[in-house]
Amino acid sequence: MSTVFGEQTALIECGEVSLTLDYCIVEPNFLKPVAIMHESVLTGKRTWSRNERFVEFEVMIYLFKYPDGGKAVLNSLLAMEDQEVNFFMHSDGFLTQLMWLVGIDVFALIKPYSKDVAILSLANKNYLRLSSGPVLDDATGQPILDDNSGNEIIGDGITI
Repeated sequence: MSTVFGEQTALIECGEVSLTLDYCIVEPNFLKPVAIMHESVLTGKRTWSRNERFVEFEVMIYLFKYPDGGKAVLNSLLAMEDQEVNFFMHSDGFLTQLMWLVGIDVFALIKPYSKDVAILSLANKNYLRLSSGPVLDDATGQPILDDNSGNEIIGDGITI
């Protein structure tokens, strides 16, 4: 099945290291809203701005499916933790320009006290601007719309 994002497995790059994540599930959150409160020192009046949005991903990697139990993949990922990375949701398509590998959680799924599954948390460093730049479109040339507002998504923070 062809999608706007691509068909191949996820890929993460940090410096010269490129790692294909063969056995994973990617949970994207493209338009995570951020509410910023501004409070006047003089009057105490509060105002909020909600124009800023982030892109975040959670990636569940099934380490037990790798031949070595995922040790090589996990060691490579642990070296990337708290680093700037390029994350491809699909290695043949969609790139979020600059992500931060926020954390890696490892837990047992099949065998007790083993490292069967790793969950990566990725967040982009810059706001996704919805006010300027080219409109994101799908393979048919139709603009991609925001589910909440119905507006066209304009991406400084995302390129396809």
